[in-house]
Amino acid sequence: LVLEMGVSPASVHLLGHSLGAHIAGVVGESVTFGNISRITGLDPAAPLFGSDPKGRLDPTDAQFVDVIHSAGGYIGYYNPCGHIDFYPNGGVPIQPGCGVDIGFCSHKRSYMYFAESITSL
Repeated sequence: LVLEMGVSPASVHLLGHSLGAHIAGVVGESVTFGNISRITGLDPAAPLFGSDPKGRLDPTDAQFVDVIHSAGGYIGYYNPCGHIDFYPNGGVPIQPGCGVDIGFCSHKRSYMYFAESITSL
């Protein structure tokens, strides 16, 4: 995008849910012409992602990294991995409206919380 279209990394906001949050982090880490402006991680995936920030979302991947955790400790990564980390209802299952849940319903709640955060007044 930088070379072909002249897009400035400083104007880019990446959003990723689950594994996509870590992919957004790897993309941000890989940019060689400046820094991505913002990455929003929506309940980044937990399986196979440990404390090493290489290969997963972390605050160095963009100028600003915000994260919503909604199934932390189960399907989602619970530890902080942004400049600011939000933990609605504690960031763990069972999120409101999910009923009996092994984590999948709660995992999806992160993008619902994000959508609500940008559409409500």
